[in-house]
Amino acid sequence: MPYISVIPTVAAINKEAATYAQNLTYRAFGALKGLTYGNNNTLALSYNNRLQLTNWTVPNVLGWEYSYNDYYNADDGRVLFAKNTASSTAAGLRDDKLDRSYDYDQVGRLNVSHTGYEARLHMNRQGAGDSTNYGAYSQAYNYDQWGNMTSRVGWGGWDGAGVNYTLAYSNNRQSINPINNAAMQYDASGNQTNNGYWSFQYDATGQMTAATDGGNVLSHNYDGDGLRFKKVENGTTTYYLRSSPLGGQVVAEFNGSGTWTRGYVYLGSQMIAIQQGTNNTVSWVHQDPVTKSQRTTASNGTVTSTIDLDPWGGETSVSANQSFQPHCFTSYERDVNNHDQAQARSYQRQSSSVGKNQCRPEARPPSCLTSVVICNKKCVFLQRRVLRLSTLAASSSINSEVFELSDGM
Repeated sequence: MPYISVIPTVAAINKEAATYAQNLTYRAFGALKGLTYGNNNTLALSYNNRLQLTNWTVPNVLGWEYSYNDYYNADDGRVLFAKNTASSTAAGLRDDKLDRSYDYDQVGRLNVSHTGYEARLHMNRQGAGDSTNYGAYSQAYNYDQWGNMTSRVGWGGWDGAGVNYTLAYSNNRQSINPINNAAMQYDASGNQTNNGYWSFQYDATGQMTAATDGGNVLSHNYDGDGLRFKKVENGTTTYYLRSSPLGGQVVAEFNGSGTWTRGYVYLGSQMIAIQQGTNNTVSWVHQDPVTKSQRTTASNGTVTSTIDLDPWGGETSVSANQSFQPHCFTSYERDVNNHDQAQARSYQRQSSSVGKNQCRPEARPPSCLTSVVICNKKCVFLQRRVLRLSTLAASSSINSEVFELSDGM
């Protein structure tokens, strides 16, 4: 857990001839201060006197400054503005189109998020030399008293060229798909069986076993802990090897013949490297904990993949070669049906819903300042300050317990 850590500090991570990370240093309160990746890129982190992360930088690759008190000096622990300080999309310099602003309602749910020029205007941060170029998205949301999203307006990310729609619910379940006006369908247990595009099937525990949209076909198999060990996507089989000490994180993938195809390296719960291909090529993963912007870099330090998302994990126009590896949004594995596999649950970012029984979250603010209470049929999302940035996804054995949903780096 790379920031405010509860695991013993480490100085280096090595495997045979490969060094994935070294020169790890920590603050006195246990948070990561910096490290050197195996390709000689470096990560530096800074904190304020409230132990909140204020700066996250991989020079020439990706960098951010985070502010907590822009809006009427709220300073309540929520990130209000993220200023880009370095990005491969601007030759390693600041890319002001990536700036982000976040605003919340009275109970802490994200209700407005802008990028670029609009973000700076939103927080009165337009400075001399800043462009008037719009960013990758601009979105606003409203909710009912149960946390269900009732309206969504904006463009970019999952909103595409622009949306302005209202969402309706019956028995606390979304009743109409606002994009195509199709009726949402559910089984007797409350699992969504059709959303107007995809049809879904479930096993006796409520976990999704199959999905199809008429062209794509996806199936899942689960182990005794409720974690996916096999996926068949349009005829291509992938087996997953998981690590119990890492809370069930996938550490390797194998094809249908049992041949190793991809491996993952973690620092605590955070992925820092991927090894894949016929030459076992290593790439390093750099994902900041607030905006979830991600870059992967090669052994020579150059950027090979760019991922920039809206607050719900939707791809934006900034992303490039994002299919390089399937982990796009936090530690989730993205499937062909646009669901992100959060171990025993799946996150449908287009409708902002969390699967297994298709319970719906409130808006998840940036930096995933959210803890989750999981019960058999309902997800209740609670707002809190950042105390630890880590990933501990739910397993089928968790019942009415609190765990953190996000990761860092």
